[in-house]
Amino acid sequence: MEPLVIRFIRDSKNYANDDLVCISPLSNNTYQIKTNYSDNNKKYIQTLSYNNVFDYVHSVMILLIHDDAPFVNVQIDMPNTPAVLLAVKDLDSERLYGAIDKLLHITLSSWSRSN
Repeated sequence: MEPLVIRFIRDSKNYANDDLVCISPLSNNTYQIKTNYSDNNKKYIQTLSYNNVFDYVHSVMILLIHDDAPFVNVQIDMPNTPAVLLAVKDLDSERLYGAIDKLLHITLSSWSRSN
């Protein structure tokens, strides 16, 4: 299965500076999150539960809004939807969080059914 990819974009003309988060299913209600940091070419891997994935995504989105060295955009590429490019300045929206939550739920649930 293809992962859910969240791309954090600092410069839309240079994707080498992007950080990437890839979320993939491991087993029923367990997911792997791989984070690739562009500034030091390091990767961080963690395993989270269904609920923790939601907490993780929400927390990252909220922190992006308040970042002193902000990313400009966030691109969310879920395997079951077209890629969506969002301006970080617009992430402070309950309507947007609701839509992300619903698509995240649909993606994680479909992975759980296929395991």
